[in-house]
Amino acid sequence: MVGMEELFRVYHLLACSPRYGISRTEFLGALGIRVGRDDALSPSQEQEFERAKKALRDAGIPLVNTETGGYRLQVGPNPLTGWDMTVEDYRVLDTLCKGWYGTDLEDSARRILRKVAASVPNLQHVKKLHSHAEPLTRIRFQDDPYLEEIFSALAEHKNVSVSYQNYSGARRQSTLSVWGVGHRYGNWYFVGFDSSKAQPQAQQQQGFTYRLSRMGSLTVLKTGPKAFTAAPAQFSMADSLDRLGRWQNSTLTVEDARTGQQFTVPSYGTVETATDAISNGWRIPHAEDNEHQRTVRQVQQRILRELQQAHEHPAKTPSGWKKNTTRDRPDAVDKLIDALLALHCVQATGEQSLKTIGAALAVDTGKPKKLLDAFRAVEAHYDRHVPEDSLPFERGFDDPQTNHKGAHLVEYLPLEAGHQLYAGVAFSDVELALLVFSLDAAQHILGRGEQLSRLRDTIANSYGDRAGELSRALSFRPDAPWRTEILEALASSRALRIRYGDQDFERVIDPYGLVFMYNQFYLYAFCRTSAGRVGQRDAWRNFRLSSITHLEDAGPAHPRTPPAHAHTPEQWSRAQQFDEDNPFALLRVRVEALGSPGSSAVKEACRRLLRVSSHAVALDAAKPNSPKVFHRVHYFPGERRQGMRRILDTVIDGGGALELLGPQQLRAELLERIDVLMVEEGSPDAES
Repeated sequence: MVGMEELFRVYHLLACSPRYGISRTEFLGALGIRVGRDDALSPSQEQEFERAKKALRDAGIPLVNTETGGYRLQVGPNPLTGWDMTVEDYRVLDTLCKGWYGTDLEDSARRILRKVAASVPNLQHVKKLHSHAEPLTRIRFQDDPYLEEIFSALAEHKNVSVSYQNYSGARRQSTLSVWGVGHRYGNWYFVGFDSSKAQPQAQQQQGFTYRLSRMGSLTVLKTGPKAFTAAPAQFSMADSLDRLGRWQNSTLTVEDARTGQQFTVPSYGTVETATDAISNGWRIPHAEDNEHQRTVRQVQQRILRELQQAHEHPAKTPSGWKKNTTRDRPDAVDKLIDALLALHCVQATGEQSLKTIGAALAVDTGKPKKLLDAFRAVEAHYDRHVPEDSLPFERGFDDPQTNHKGAHLVEYLPLEAGHQLYAGVAFSDVELALLVFSLDAAQHILGRGEQLSRLRDTIANSYGDRAGELSRALSFRPDAPWRTEILEALASSRALRIRYGDQDFERVIDPYGLVFMYNQFYLYAFCRTSAGRVGQRDAWRNFRLSSITHLEDAGPAHPRTPPAHAHTPEQWSRAQQFDEDNPFALLRVRVEALGSPGSSAVKEACRRLLRVSSHAVALDAAKPNSPKVFHRVHYFPGERRQGMRRILDTVIDGGGALELLGPQQLRAELLERIDVLMVEEGSPDAES
């Protein structure tokens, strides 16, 4: 496994030869990979080599191939060192980046914060920059197991190989060039171009829109820009998302299984509609003259039979639960970034204390970075493998007489001022794409504020055409009632009078800000109506926009300061379930329904659950590498049983791939729903 010190050595060699670069042999040697006489690598060595190159690119080091088969840096000034940002600007940036926490792109978001804090001159001397963060979590984007891959393919102009389920449920395999990524209707979408599909020469190249959640597998291919088919100049992801609206206009007649009442609902995608109907407890009536209605009904019955089969035997709960870490974190990449940022700070600011610099890099976690360990690791590596006097920094030594811990100081940088090694680290391609998407989303959530405009202009000036290309390729299109009216009220400091849910009284509220969390919009506001009853501190509320039935202006708003630890909708929901007897749902990946334990389907199912589960158990405890098929997920059954509903939706969406082991009342609820919705054997739609 390549460590941070090997990556540091490779970058050192590249930085010292910016024009000609280094040979493949030098690159491998710096990584400690030995090759045979014919320069051939074993499969494991090849994987290690590819991981090292990816790690450098993930860090923001622009690595390109040379004509002689070697590698060099795509040298240029670090744009971040020329930025002009205020603490208020950084506060907004912090809000945007933290919207990705808990997703596959969390590491990239954290790196953006650290790079900006250590590189932008206005911010380098601000003490405890992380303490300026907004107390309220304003944004929390939805996660997907392939979120990092699809952003990487878009940002790096690479193709992806996908196995996906189309709107009618059929499985297909394709190789696609990714043109755009966007979010709408609570889902991630991307536009891909399939070059294998023949198109008339006179016809303009056309991409197709894919829902990311339908991907059974998605792999970014090694092939670079030469194999990538670029999007037409007029391509717009926003336009592609707008065109999805015509599919949303399809409707379906359903029947509430409890009341027998029939009504019409939107229908987008056969499988999605059938799954939603099961989740909501809706029957789909037979309609002889409506083919779409019949097809969705058949698919619903197929899913119900799969669920019934998955739960026909008594649940067997495993023992030996172990806390999982959600995902393997790329520590080597983060340690490399922090070490290079530290060297930049030493040269740019004159600050020599690794403790002080480590505290300045605490912006993403609030915890100082342990830079001393990283620098010691690099020193030890150079002592063993590199000629003497090659180390690009010198540290001091402890002086017991003065009680001065010189080991925590970088006292001398032997390379010339302005050397590439001391230039800091710019954004990677993925980080830039992430920031461009965040800014597009922010105008719909935070409004068009001065800080957002300044950040957008700064990126446009720094990255030019590349920023414009990404702006066209990335889009966030919200669909929420009252959003425009609320943003106008916030911009003009107006109070609002609302009716909420099925309540028969009006509330007067002072809005603080919109919150977008897990595909729902909320208004965080001070409720004057509640303040007299519960007190000023407890009068802060999260109002879901979809539950507001009436809204009108109520005069000037009163200035309010939210609590230091403002409750998000998620935190509020979690706080409601402290007395629950069974706060955890137990899920099992059904290997028997997906194939062998090593199949891609089993791996993907386990991977999805690892993103949300707190504890897991392997299929075979005696084999550490066997898939983790048992998962414990905290379902937070707070407001209106939304937590329980989320677990049921997860199991239903998986069809027969997942079994709900417990708690017993949740499993019983699922089995009861299956019995109520299944049609009798022999009826017209019992078989698909």
